[in-house]
Amino acid sequence: MAATLSHADLTGHQKIALICMSLGPDAAAEITRQLPPPALESVASEIARMGAVPPDVVDQVLAEWERMESANTSVSGGVDYARQVLERAFGARKAGQLLERVGPQSTERPRLTLFQDAEPAQISRMLASEHPQTAALVLSQLETNQTAEVLAALDIDESAEILHRMAAMQPVAPEILEVIAGALEAGSELYLAGAATNPAGPDSVAAVLNRLPGQKEALLAGLGERDPELLERVRNLMFVFEDLVNVDKRSLQTLLQNVETKDLALSLKVASEGVKGALQTVMSQRALSALNSEIEFLGPVRVSEVEEAQRRVIAVARQLEQNGELMLASGGDDALV
Repeated sequence: MAATLSHADLTGHQKIALICMSLGPDAAAEITRQLPPPALESVASEIARMGAVPPDVVDQVLAEWERMESANTSVSGGVDYARQVLERAFGARKAGQLLERVGPQSTERPRLTLFQDAEPAQISRMLASEHPQTAALVLSQLETNQTAEVLAALDIDESAEILHRMAAMQPVAPEILEVIAGALEAGSELYLAGAATNPAGPDSVAAVLNRLPGQKEALLAGLGERDPELLERVRNLMFVFEDLVNVDKRSLQTLLQNVETKDLALSLKVASEGVKGALQTVMSQRALSALNSEIEFLGPVRVSEVEEAQRRVIAVARQLEQNGELMLASGGDDALV
């Protein structure tokens, strides 16, 4: 780090690195134990390349974090200090592995280059030896179809773990992506995507699962074992009432035979013309007349009642799908079969 660097120029991970250096190896080890692997690698990389830091910068960082009194001496980092901290936190072997990965970037920030053009099979082979959180971060930067293709080549349990981490992912600091980019580039011809740092989240995971019909239930089961509440959120996003417009006629007929007429009538109160039309094409004139009469009989209803009725219809559809009696298909790109 240059002596002229100001407090305002420091990134979040540089500040953490500076605090670790100020506290000493033992206390720093306690801090690094709490960091997820990607953040740990980023902080270790900053420690490894950090030289002498002016006392005023140290003071400002420590005051900002309110972790200890202002320092009045300079501190030094470097590879040796990084190794000392990491060995106390994770042992010599793990410390060596981490430093080996971040070492090549000790004098220069790893560059972010394009990843999207890589073959899914190539990405799968690379990620097979990576930590699931690293894999989740990488896949969160790819297009939905590409992510699905990569996961299709991995073991079910491994894919479920990665999807769980993607669904629960928080916003990712650019520094983390930079460290991962450098680590991956060091041993591979693949390149990490650019500076997109939005979390994946349940929406993205639901979209990926919709592209993997052959593995969907096994992956959902794995997700449910890890976080039942998150599973329900993902399920609710995978198929919504308006997606009925994409369901084949035979499946729609099966669904209509298993839902309550009142629930169907309520559901259609605010449905799009597309959904109404799709259902009408598979109903007899007698059934359609009865349904229209039911809708008129309902009169004004609360939106919450309609939404609840739609959820009940979709719940029936999901159960029938699990029983192999119909096939659901959401909108979007083609699924992988």
